Amino acid sequence: MKCYAESLSHELQRKLQQYVDFVVSLDTDFDCIILYCADWGQREKQRLEVLVNQYSSSPILVVLPKAHNEIHQLDILKAGASDCCCTSFHELIGIKLQKLIANANTLKELNHKQTQVDEVLMRIEQEESFARHVYEEITGGALNHQKDYFSMQQSADGFCGDFIFEMVSPTGIRYLFLADAMGHGLAAALSIMPVIHVVKAMAHRSMPITTILQEVNRRLNTELPDDRFVTLAALEISPFSQTMSVVNAGLPDIFVLTKEGKLQTCSSHCIPLGIAEGAAFSFEPYRFKLSDLSRLFMFTDGLIEQQNASGAAIGKQGLLDILTDYTKNETDWDNVAELFNEHRGDEPLSDDVTLCAIDFSTFSIAETSSIRDEDDRVGKISFMLDVNGEYLKTVDVPAFVSKFLYASGIEGKIAGKTFTAVAELYQNGLDHGVLDLNSELKNDIEGFAEYMQIREERMAALSLDDNITLSVSYQANAGIMAEITDSGQGYDKSKLNPSQYSVHGRGLALVRQLSSVFETNDAGNKVSVVLKD
Repeated sequence: MKCYAESLSHELQRKLQQYVDFVVSLDTDFDCIILYCADWGQREKQRLEVLVNQYSSSPILVVLPKAHNEIHQLDILKAGASDCCCTSFHELIGIKLQKLIANANTLKELNHKQTQVDEVLMRIEQEESFARHVYEEITGGALNHQKDYFSMQQSADGFCGDFIFEMVSPTGIRYLFLADAMGHGLAAALSIMPVIHVVKAMAHRSMPITTILQEVNRRLNTELPDDRFVTLAALEISPFSQTMSVVNAGLPDIFVLTKEGKLQTCSSHCIPLGIAEGAAFSFEPYRFKLSDLSRLFMFTDGLIEQQNASGAAIGKQGLLDILTDYTKNETDWDNVAELFNEHRGDEPLSDDVTLCAIDFSTFSIAETSSIRDEDDRVGKISFMLDVNGEYLKTVDVPAFVSKFLYASGIEGKIAGKTFTAVAELYQNGLDHGVLDLNSELKNDIEGFAEYMQIREERMAALSLDDNITLSVSYQANAGIMAEITDSGQGYDKSKLNPSQYSVHGRGLALVRQLSSVFETNDAGNKVSVVLKD
């Protein structure tokens, strides 16, 4: 340890050399300063203040020739000295020097580590800022745009693992997703990325919500670590069938109020996404007629699990009681946000919280995302697609239809009807024609799981004899003519209720509703439809 001494006698320096090494100048490196004051007065005080200002990081020990009273000692310490001592106690001076230097070194080390911590925090802040920019660009600004429904989101960390995302397809189908990724912060937010990518791509092609979620689940199984998953609620609102489909994969109950005042619940009916594939991830959406709906409320579990100052949570039953009371008193459900904030008070969030309240009297359900100009072109355009064998597993037939419509300049309501109808007919031909699956299995959750298991087995056994043929043609004055033929055995048409719109038989019933002409052959393995504006 090196020490600079000012006005200290050679005798005392010699006695202290067993404790410290002395340096001759303040220009060299030193650990401590000893200032000897023959007396204590204004001049000595000014000299001490100069040293304190110039060498603020170095401890200064003031040494006096004899013991001074407490007033002098107090004045010395107030002037900035680290300590003071009398020359007659040179051993005490040495011990004090060692302690002062040790304390100073500890403080320097802490300051150095704090500087390093500050640099790391600054880098983290810069990286989070960049990550947030990328995150918001990828999500398409969905967090910030104006909505025709109420939503509230509070994050327990810098990044939120909850996400509300919506899209309107080119054919006018509206999708709304509420996702809750496992965990908090950036890691949870990144788990949402595959969901957004898949939804954007498939919703743009007006794919059914069941198909979208199957693909989202497959991607999450591939891209997320084994200990990560995403719970999700999804709505599909179709202007053509005037229905809303609801899927709940692991979130708390979704509450739906009908215009008749009945409060219905859509409980989770399948496991969260990213845990299992195939038959283990099976579900059948809840379905509602839009004309029957009044309000909808969905939320993540942070809403009902957040504790207040007394350690109590709102709970599922508590929220149900609130919504029931709101229904009786015709109170807006979005008031739950205010109740939650009052319940939470000053308590920190234990989890991300997101809620969504839809009033269907103001919720936009446009028939199409664009208005089709009058088509006065003369002529006809058509295409045919023949898919067989293992290509039935991988070829995205609805995507061909979407591209055909786009490339042909066919827009508006007729495009939406065509895509929806052909997608349903193709899926029907594959599942119930080629694969010969029994729709009755889909009446309950257990049967649906068996349905998916059998489907996997029969998809794995496809041969060259299995095929589906699709033809689509368009004339401006005649509309769309579409025909789908499968290699299956067909079905008994007399057993199908044309007005049926239930768990099974839904596909053909929907296509009948959309079509101006709906015809099947005697065998039941070919369907022809005509669709118009």
